[in-house]
Formats: sequence, C-alpha cells, structure tokens
Amino acid sequence: MNGKEFIELMYPTTWMFKKLEVNGEEAVMVRDSDGQIITEKEFYKMVVKVKRFYDSQKNNSEEIEKFNRYMNFNNLRGMSHDFSPLEPGYAYKIPEVECEFKEFNPNLQRKWSCKCGLCGEKISSDKDKGYFLLNFDKYIREMNIDTGNDWFTYRRACSLDCAKAQWKMLFKDWIFENNYEEFFIIE
Repeated sequence: MNGKEFIELMYPTTWMFKKLEVNGEEAVMVRDSDGQIITEKEFYKMVVKVKRFYDSQKNNSEEIEKFNRYMNFNNLRGMSHDFSPLEPGYAYKIPEVECEFKEFNPNLQRKWSCKCGLCGEKISSDKDKGYFLLNFDKYIREMNIDTGNDWFTYRRACSLDCAKAQWKMLFKDWIFENNYEEFFIIE
C-alpha cells in the first residue's frame, strides 16, 4: 500500500470526535465535516473499514510509524520549515544556495567589516566590494544552530564558493539537529 492509498483509506472524509459524559461514563460523539452526527450505521461501516486496515497492517507497524513521521514533518510546514508536503518514501534534495551579494556603500564614513561564516576570512569595506548573504527564510523558518558567533555571522560569506559550502553545511546541521534525515537526500 503506498502513501496515497493509505491516506485515502484513513481519511475518506473528515470526522470530528467529541468527548462527552453519558450516565457518568466517558463517551465519544462522532460528527462529519459538516458538523452532523454520524449515524450508528455509518459508524459501523467505518469500523469495518478501520478493522480491515489494521488487520492488513499487523506485520507492518513500521509503515504506520513512517507515515506518522511524514505527517509530523508535513504538519510543521509553516512553523519550522516551508517545504511542500512530502509523501512517504520520497525525499528532498538540499536546495541550491539562495544568497545575494550585498555591495558595500562606497560612501561609508567609517570602515565596516565582518567575518566569513565558513572560513573566518575578514571581509572589509576598505578592501572588498561586498559579501554574500545567505537567505534561508524561503525554506527554514527558524535556524537555531549554535555557531559560537552572533546570529548574523553564519549567514555571511566572503565568496560564492564559501556561500555554497556554508549553505550545505548549515542545512545538514539543521537536518540532523531536527532528525529529518529520512526527508532529505544527504550527499
């Protein structure tokens, strides 16, 4: 059973479950996506389908766990990352570097400098035209990587080669830090 079949089987329609108390005991009311209470007949039809599914997966609990990991990754979309939804068994390549060259203002009153986040080379307004600034925001909402420097340093690079290497290194750190190895092809 592939991921798409799995989703169709598990989520044919949206059902909402509401806990209640009936005669002092816990009970559950089931409603459909329109808010209507499911009839007893509809409920038993669904129970038969649910049982069929679980019977088919008795020796395949790893697939359910894998599906749930993919769903968790997809549910984090917009909060920790902005990758499109991913189906089980598929993975992303680390995206190509997203960066822009930030040219120094030629009319600076004072010299300005920073260090390359990868090689540590000093980038200075008196000897360099500018620096490369990595832009993770398109993919990663929050990059909590301890670089030992100020939060902006790891985004700066002295050359396009350093920018590409820094991009891959930081992306891999983010992947491993968040246990996302199965969702990415790591070269």
